[in-house]
Amino acid sequence: MATDIKGLGNPSAADQAALRSTSKDSSSSTERSTSQPAAAPAPVTKPAVDSVNLSSQAQSLKTVEEKVQKLPSVNEKKVADIKAALASGQYKVDDIVIADKLLGFDELFK
Repeated sequence: MATDIKGLGNPSAADQAALRSTSKDSSSSTERSTSQPAAAPAPVTKPAVDSVNLSSQAQSLKTVEEKVQKLPSVNEKKVADIKAALASGQYKVDDIVIADKLLGFDELFK
């Protein structure tokens, strides 16, 4: 009969009944195999070929994703422009805009 294996608990009554019927089926199949000759094996069939069709939207997304992956992760021109503006003293920081963005960022965590 079923017992508690590795602390998994006792099987339910339905599980115990299934275990009993499985053991009866296996013993009766053993008896049948000794009293009757073995049946010919079932013919081998080729497995079905699986196929996938992507929607036009999925194909478009794939194309866009490939284009995005080819883009550089850093906009080198923008970095160079900001470096030049910093070096020449023309880059001005708007403290009000920065404060507003910091406060907006803080709202995300509430």
